[in-house]
Amino acid sequence: MNPVDPWLIYRIDADCCHLFDVPDSRYKYFYVYTIFLQVYLCTVLFQVAEGSPLPDNVEQMVTCCSVKANPWLAYKLARQAMRYGQCGVAEKIFQAVAQKVGPK
Repeated sequence: MNPVDPWLIYRIDADCCHLFDVPDSRYKYFYVYTIFLQVYLCTVLFQVAEGSPLPDNVEQMVTCCSVKANPWLAYKLARQAMRYGQCGVAEKIFQAVAQKVGPK
């Protein structure tokens, strides 16, 4: 297997953004699977970055994805961010999760 090109993460552009759109929640199974797919895609982005800071547009897509996911999936995403050295992204996700589940 060939190693992943670390510059791949800088080639993410508007063509990939539709993968991070929120699906219509009326279609429950499609919605759930799409959110899972988004978490997996974000995890791949963390792996490709190899601990280097994510480009701003990628970080924004990831945090946007986490805000739209349910709190459990957002927590899982933040956990993956920590695992792959994206502590700043994880912090933003944990803050968003805390606002969702914390007392008002």
